[in-house]
Amino acid sequence: MRVWTRQLGFVTGMILTIVGAVFIVGQFSSPGTEISGEGQGFKGSLETSSPGIVLTVLGSAPMAFT
Repeated sequence: MRVWTRQLGFVTGMILTIVGAVFIVGQFSSPGTEISGEGQGFKGSLETSSPGIVLTVLGSAPMAFT
């Protein structure tokens, strides 16, 4: 079960990252997107006009944690 969870997390992160890269290369833009997160010992925020950067960041997180 642990191997399946790691593989699923990695594949999901990879798909999000690739879709984000397509948005970046295609130079799609939106009025503005903001994402922020806070946890025990860290705090982060990202504000951008490219939805691809947000997808890339959200895709990198599950890959890093798995």
